[in-house]
Amino acid sequence: MENKKASRYLAFDALKGLKEAIVSTDEFIAREKFPKICEEDRSEMDVILYKSYLRKEAIYISYYYKGHIKTICDVVVRIDLSHHKLFLMVHGSIYMASITNLSLTEEVT
Repeated sequence: MENKKASRYLAFDALKGLKEAIVSTDEFIAREKFPKICEEDRSEMDVILYKSYLRKEAIYISYYYKGHIKTICDVVVRIDLSHHKLFLMVHGSIYMASITNLSLTEEVT
């Protein structure tokens, strides 16, 4: 009888997945917030995008991906307005809505 009582209080992972939940919560809290872009900045980015597309020049693209802002340097091969995507020479495609900044030179932050 005592063995049954003792087995009830043995150490075990009572809440399976608790450790993973804590880690994912930490990742969620550590995420950067998506920056708000004013209309003036959007129009500047449009000009940079279309100039670089027409001239086939490399530009620096900062975009929001999984809670963090990444910056890449690439050439825009195609602009798909129906799906709101940019197709890049090296990095594949990204959604235009995730872009936070476009520039001709690398910006050091």
